Amino acid sequence: MCHQQTIDGYVRTLEGAVRPTTMRCYRQALVPFASFLGNRPIDSVTLSQYRSMLTQSYAPGTARLRYKIALMACRELIKSGLVDHFDIDRRLTRVPMAPPLRRIYSLEEIDRLLSIASPTLKSCILLGLNLGYGNRDCAMLRNKHICNGFVDAIRHKTGLPRRGWLWPETRQALEISGPPFLNERNGPLVHDTADSLATRFRLIRKHAKVAIDGRGFYSLRRTYRTMADSHPDTAAIDLTMGHSTPGIGRHYVAWISDDRVREVSEHVRSQLFKTESPRPCVLEQQPRPHAAPLTQTSR
Repeated sequence: MCHQQTIDGYVRTLEGAVRPTTMRCYRQALVPFASFLGNRPIDSVTLSQYRSMLTQSYAPGTARLRYKIALMACRELIKSGLVDHFDIDRRLTRVPMAPPLRRIYSLEEIDRLLSIASPTLKSCILLGLNLGYGNRDCAMLRNKHICNGFVDAIRHKTGLPRRGWLWPETRQALEISGPPFLNERNGPLVHDTADSLATRFRLIRKHAKVAIDGRGFYSLRRTYRTMADSHPDTAAIDLTMGHSTPGIGRHYVAWISDDRVREVSEHVRSQLFKTESPRPCVLEQQPRPHAAPLTQTSR
């Protein structure tokens, strides 16, 4: 039995034993790993080679996650006796994270993406910039969540309520191509085994000549949060993001007014569309230098 068949068999044993979202992460990590192993002799395969391939093809965080899943699969295969050994180096899991400011889009890049995006993709891009929506957030949005210019829904990842005000540009785009967003087969735009939104976004990013640099559709959410961060109302920002506000005060606050939520959205819009704003757009500022990663010293 070749290594690819061995890994495929291990993936099948996980079906039904883990959550669908977790299973999706395992498949995304182990299917390329099985292709990497192929039919080569085990002595000729080292995980350092696989790690090098990951760091060249994916963002640091994604490379680190997929390498850890590959390590887990290797240990399980050794325990089951399907393979004798793998060349494992635990130090390789310490992939340095990229600085956050390098994983956002500039104003020029956003303009290029919006200018060539299809109506559906344009709506999703604006949702990412307007509300900090990720891939699955866009796929799960429905018309019933939109009322009087506000979007009121539960974020699937955290189970927390989120509320945001829609820009006029976003409302206009949703009127042309609104939810539910479907793929080419009239199925969900994002599900456990495929992400059509990420695929479409990757294509227009290529046509718009926007460098990858570890950035995908989810980086629109990072862009939104970076622009919103210069606003002092962090509780309203957390509500739009679907995050839990830290501190004991969150247990005493009954609600956050719509005026505060709208003010955050207007603050981001003023930077993106060059409207009147008391603060300059953070996307046009030079990122501050980051400290060098810590290195272990021998004792």
